[in-house]
Amino acid sequence: MRVRVSLRQSGAKVKVVCVSDTHGLVFPKDLPDGDLLIHAGDLSLTGYVDEVQRTLAWMRRFPHKYKVFIGGNHDNALVQYPHVFDEQLKPYKDRTPLTYLCGSRLLVEDKVVFGHSVLPYNPDYRAGARAYMLQGGTERHWENAPMCDILITHGPPKGIRDGENWGDPALRRYVDIVKPKLHVFGHIHCSYGMTELNETTFVNAALLDSGYKAAHNPVVVEV
Repeated sequence: MRVRVSLRQSGAKVKVVCVSDTHGLVFPKDLPDGDLLIHAGDLSLTGYVDEVQRTLAWMRRFPHKYKVFIGGNHDNALVQYPHVFDEQLKPYKDRTPLTYLCGSRLLVEDKVVFGHSVLPYNPDYRAGARAYMLQGGTERHWENAPMCDILITHGPPKGIRDGENWGDPALRRYVDIVKPKLHVFGHIHCSYGMTELNETTFVNAALLDSGYKAAHNPVVVEV
């Protein structure tokens, strides 16, 4: 796991800008200011390398101190050719680096950010849009996941902004136990928005609607 050390004193708030499901669109052109920029997966539509590279180049433009992304079920290139993106993850001139989380964590100031892309297998998804999907469910991944303050997944937990109850039950059990301050996801475009439940703020940050048209704004949350 990759953990970056912070110099900020404990207790300071982190302003988080949340986006997901941009599917190769360089959208929006501008983003709200913040400390941490999160992209919760589906950087591409077709899964091709050039689409993912275009989205990463878009993220690099912004001045946020921390920029984190995970993969989504459309992002086959991240699974098949992860080394192709190494150069884009490095610092460049005055731009901060991008961090790819895949079952790994990052320390942002005093907040532990954990990102995982695993999804239950869904045979209804068309071929080429099944990256990170696991037959047999995701239980063993969430049983071994660490505590965190900010959780990033591509899919939603069961029963929370998950359309017609399409969320992951194993993920929901993990969230109910760990109670992260913020859980950012996407995947179910029609369930965009924010919900506060128990001690967690849940954000479905999908920027495109169900027809893959630009429709929603980035969500900003302070943690």
